[in-house]
Amino acid sequence: MATRIQFLTNSEIVFFYREILGYCESDLKERRFYVRSKSVQRYIKTNQLCLVVTSPETPMPDIEDFFSNNLIGFWFTDSKRNQVASLLTHLRNSVAHCSIQTKKINNKNFYFFTDKHRNQLTMVGKLPTAMFPSLIKILKSSDIKQVGIVS
Repeated sequence: MATRIQFLTNSEIVFFYREILGYCESDLKERRFYVRSKSVQRYIKTNQLCLVVTSPETPMPDIEDFFSNNLIGFWFTDSKRNQVASLLTHLRNSVAHCSIQTKKINNKNFYFFTDKHRNQLTMVGKLPTAMFPSLIKILKSSDIKQVGIVS
């Protein structure tokens, strides 16, 4: 497997800061998300995305083991007691702490994400770069107010 580390482009940096950092810093606290919305579930199934959600007490996998397989997706702790909010927060932390890499594997670009809290791994993720904007859009669209679920 041919792997080459790459740098983020300016447009990627702008996207991350606008769509992840800015959103999480300003809007996330007022939102309630629904991971079981039809659009999110369809997206996960169509893209064969693996989401492994654990409690904060559960040990995370070895990073190298997680990244070496052919899966795409995320293994993360549900620290917000809402899977979508937790994943968005972990992605925000990964971006804010520069814990993201871009690698080309077999001529396909991937993002590799990690997040840590108090030196404990809380999220690992691997996703094709082309899929990332649509994932963020679908996660944001699962806001309970937008999917018509009344609490």
